[in-house]
Amino acid sequence: MRKVIFSKFPDGRAKRFSLQTNIVKDNNGLYVEKTPMYEEAVFHIENIKKNYTLLKEAVKRSSQPVVVNECLESEKGVRFDFIDGKSLEEVVIDLSKVNKTEEIRFLLRSYYNFLLETMTDQKAGRFSPSEEAIQIFFSGDGTDAAEISEGSLTTDYVNTDLIFPNIIVNEKGWNIIDYEWGFCFPLPVRFVYYRAVSYLYSSHGTEIPLKWSSVLDIAKITPKDEEVFKKMEVSFQNYVKDDEVFLAEYRERIGKECIDINRLLGLLDKSRAKRSFLVFLDLGEGYLAKNSFFLECKRDGEGEFIEFDLVRDVKGLRIDPLEEPCIVRILDISTRNDTDFDLIHNGKMVSEGLYVFDNNDPQLIIDKEFAKGTHVRFAFLYCALTTVGAEMMLSEHNTKTEKIIDLDRKNRQLTDHIAYQRNELLALKSEIASGVAAYERAETELLRLRNTFSIRVGSKITNFFRKVKHKVGNLLRKIKHKIRKNS
Repeated sequence: MRKVIFSKFPDGRAKRFSLQTNIVKDNNGLYVEKTPMYEEAVFHIENIKKNYTLLKEAVKRSSQPVVVNECLESEKGVRFDFIDGKSLEEVVIDLSKVNKTEEIRFLLRSYYNFLLETMTDQKAGRFSPSEEAIQIFFSGDGTDAAEISEGSLTTDYVNTDLIFPNIIVNEKGWNIIDYEWGFCFPLPVRFVYYRAVSYLYSSHGTEIPLKWSSVLDIAKITPKDEEVFKKMEVSFQNYVKDDEVFLAEYRERIGKECIDINRLLGLLDKSRAKRSFLVFLDLGEGYLAKNSFFLECKRDGEGEFIEFDLVRDVKGLRIDPLEEPCIVRILDISTRNDTDFDLIHNGKMVSEGLYVFDNNDPQLIIDKEFAKGTHVRFAFLYCALTTVGAEMMLSEHNTKTEKIIDLDRKNRQLTDHIAYQRNELLALKSEIASGVAAYERAETELLRLRNTFSIRVGSKITNFFRKVKHKVGNLLRKIKHKIRKNS
């Protein structure tokens, strides 16, 4: 049975690069699946297949064990093995917790040497970007490239997706699990290194004891190099977005505080504000705004619910609660004929039916086909993550969790006590068995001694009486002889 247990959706990508990533469990275990969300993204799936072939060949030049996670075709896209282990990012964080600065430096050097071995021919030179490289990594005519200091360049294939979270460490060595951003033109290998460590330090820089300047020194990145590399990363991100401006960016671009009108209206009149959920229908094109609608929430005795009849056959359903971080407790999801669904979400499942969403676009997806006329009912409790209601829901969960932990602790104590008593009984049983065996041996020895004593004593008594009898007989004979003689 195939079950999706986690899904990740792209944030701020153009349609041609928008892939949905699922972790799936079936009878054979876990695997990762990437599928295009739009028709335009099919070519990106094909690029991943090419990247697997090219990167697999490149890592053969590495002096340390490196494995590229195999890319296999699936029904809707591509799939990969789920690799157990710690990412290089987690390894660095673990080393940071115990202040292992030199070990971190050694790891970063090993990573940079890995890039030199697999992505370059080890020859230094001045970087001159191709037209395609300018289009993707340089906004303008590429004149910034001339400011990059001389250094090793990559071969005609470079993969810029070799960031630390995408490399898993286990007994096989380094496992590259994601490699979708590969290009068939040269780049400065130091940019690939810079991109990986800048992502690492942007997330964990305050935790890592190795100074940023020391990190750059490993690859001999100058301040001017760093300035150009930053611009290259911005240009690449714009390429991924097709230069579109997503709603989340407007606040930063405008430079003023953004006020959500819906939230403002809700604050002005909470008593009359009606809650509503946004429902998306997948009609074979993914979850598009044109195939969505709002439904006002109704109340019943236990909580709130929405219900509707499908007017078309659908490939799946998506329900979006509040457009802000929130908590949702699902009371019931059902149709007239079916209650068995794989629920995909982009939040965190705290417990069965309780989900916390720490993002501004909470999503609940039922990845299942439904026929026209199907009646869908979704019952729930929900509230914004910052409200008292959220605290109450989490408090209720924490109270239950504490009770479960307490019961588990008591159960472990009782189990330990039973095990102790069992061991005591086994030891006592062993002592009793030893005592019984010793008693039986003593009884046997006593019988043997008694028998031996009886035989020896009986024989001596018999001989004694024989001697006495003989002496008495002799004495009587002598007495008789004297009597006869005197008479």
